[in-house]
Formats: sequence, structure tokens, C-alpha cells
Amino acid sequence: MKTFFFSFADSFIPPSVVDPEEIRRLRAAIFQSWLGIGLTATFGGLYTLLGSPLSGVSILFLMVALLLVPSLIKRGTSVFWLAHLLVGGTWLSTWLVSWRSGGFTSPAVVWNFMLPLSVYSVCGKRSAFVWSALSAVQILFFFVAQVVDHPFPQDFDDATLAILRISGYAGVVLATVAVLLVVESAHSSAIDAKQQAQRALDRQRILDDMHDGVGRLVDAVCNHERNERSRCRQRGHGIHQSGTRRGCLRAVCAAPDQRHLLQ
Repeated sequence: MKTFFFSFADSFIPPSVVDPEEIRRLRAAIFQSWLGIGLTATFGGLYTLLGSPLSGVSILFLMVALLLVPSLIKRGTSVFWLAHLLVGGTWLSTWLVSWRSGGFTSPAVVWNFMLPLSVYSVCGKRSAFVWSALSAVQILFFFVAQVVDHPFPQDFDDATLAILRISGYAGVVLATVAVLLVVESAHSSAIDAKQQAQRALDRQRILDDMHDGVGRLVDAVCNHERNERSRCRQRGHGIHQSGTRRGCLRAVCAAPDQRHLLQ
């Protein structure tokens, strides 16, 4: 099952992307878009059916945006800016839903805790800090509004709010676990890809070293034979001319003891 999901996600990654870290980021973005589609479809329908069409439409609009993510990535759209736009849309949707369902006591406020984690897996620590601050601003705004007794619209009765609150808490917990699993899986696959690439480089280096070693050995034997021929001529003796490097290579194979010449 894991192999199937990775293969399907990789079908949306441009062929030009070969860096393991970039592949990890793209996989994380694609997996989270699928997770987000499931969550927004569920809660968009739930908020609409339970009495807040405006909240439901804002959530379902976010679902439509998430549906486009894999195709946009395949076309080469910057995943960095794509992630920020989607997290920004989620932040605005959370603000709107919270405004329509009681402010600080709204079941939607808790989703602010998901934003930094989601953006961290794709864009890194700096972006996570930015969205942590923005999420804190939203939570603080609704808290201050409650302290000063600012009235907010309320589309739900108490029983419906309790259902939405339990659903929201459960959704945040499940989404957090799912994002952590996605990040871990994508990170593990990136490490495996780097290790495979390193092993390929090591094998090529070994083959190159072997080739260079044989070449040096053949050169040493050829030099040795030339020196022997020269000494023989000086002494008036003949010697069979090997003449070519191929002959030297045969000499290496026939007389492995001459490898001491390389030392």
C-alpha cells in the first residue's frame, strides 16, 4: 500500500526533479493535499448540513484549491509559494468559520494549531515560525474580543456546537498523526534515495580505481620490458619485441609477480 501511494504521488512530480530533498518536499505537499481534501470535504459538508452554509462554502472552496495541488506541482509551480497560499487560505477560512460560530469558543479555532506543522514539512522552520505567529495572532484576537464582550454571530445551538467541537478535536488529532506519518515516510524515502545514490557513486569510484590500477600496472610492465630490451641491446643480446600495450597486458596476466614494480 505504501509503495502504491508513493508511486502515485511520484507520477505528479516533474521528471526534471532529481534532488532527493526536493522530491521529499513535493511528496509531503501532495500527501497533505490528499489529507486536506478528505478533511475539508468532511467538515465542509458537516458545517453546511448543521446550519452554517457560509462556513461550509468557505471550507469547500479550500477543498477545490487542494484538488488542484498535484496538477500544479506537475506543471512546475513553486511548491514553496503554493504551500503558503494554501495555508493562508486555511487561515482565512478558519477565521471566517470562527467568526460565524462564536469567536474564541468556536470549534474551528483549534485548527490554527495545525498550520505551522503543515507548512514546516514543506517549507521549513522559518515558514513554520511565521505561521505560528499568525496563528497566535488569530487566537489572541478572538480571546481579546471575548474578554471585551464583543458579540459574534452564532449559527449553531449548544448541542450542535458540542458535536462540532468533538469532531474538530478528533480531526486535529488525526490530522496531526497523519502529517507526522507523511513527514516521516517522505523523510525516510529521501534518506534511502541519498544512500542509493551514494552507493552508486561508490561503485563507480571503485570501478574507476580498478581501471586506473590496471593501467598503471600495464604501464609499469611496459616500462620494465623497454628497460630490459635496452639493457639487452647494450649487451648485444636479442629480445622478443612485444611491441604493443596489449602485449604488456598479456605479460601482466602471465606474470602477476611483477606487480611489485608498482610499489
